[in-house]
Amino acid sequence: MAIMRLKGIKIVRSKGRVYCYHRATKRRLRETFGTAAFVAEVAALDAMVAGRAKTLPHRPGSLGLLMARYRAAPEFTGLAARTKADYGKVFNYLAKAGDMPLAAIDQPFVLALRDKAFAQHKRRFANYVVQVIRLLLTWGAARGHVAENVAKGVPAVRRPRDAAKQNRAWSDREVTAVLAAASPRLRVAIALGLYAGMREGDAIRFPKSGFDGAWLRWRQG
Repeated sequence: MAIMRLKGIKIVRSKGRVYCYHRATKRRLRETFGTAAFVAEVAALDAMVAGRAKTLPHRPGSLGLLMARYRAAPEFTGLAARTKADYGKVFNYLAKAGDMPLAAIDQPFVLALRDKAFAQHKRRFANYVVQVIRLLLTWGAARGHVAENVAKGVPAVRRPRDAAKQNRAWSDREVTAVLAAASPRLRVAIALGLYAGMREGDAIRFPKSGFDGAWLRWRQG
């Protein structure tokens, strides 16, 4: 069995099975080794450890304290590993503004963050920054940390009209070419998405027992 090497991962073989552990947290990794979900789980734990290493007392009433409280709340801890990792990238980006008083955050401030993120990391990340700030302030407003969610009125960066269309449907010719070139395992995952309408995460986790020879049975994630 070929083993992919990832920094900070301990691989243990026992009774013919392979188990992976995150060295810094000593947690056993639950996702299937080598999958996108596995990499995301590792990234989420790495981000958590990095956050602990950089933790400093946050000022009362600051953006940094609000982010810390949210990350400790069940609304965040109950998210999927991939979602935590994605949110963590935005929180790390916002860390430099951690001392910003919540009372001073207004639409122009959020808009300025959006524009800065756009200049540094393009449209998709800029819009994701706005999305996460909006979610964060909604959570904070419900708990009295902020008076209102000022990010609600901040628009997303529009996609240029002349930009190439992304995530378009594949043509029959492209489907044939991809399936012919893909490895057997990847071919199965692609086919589950193409013909069964499975999402990526569901296709990756789908067990052989979910197919009885006539029907595919799974619960959508």
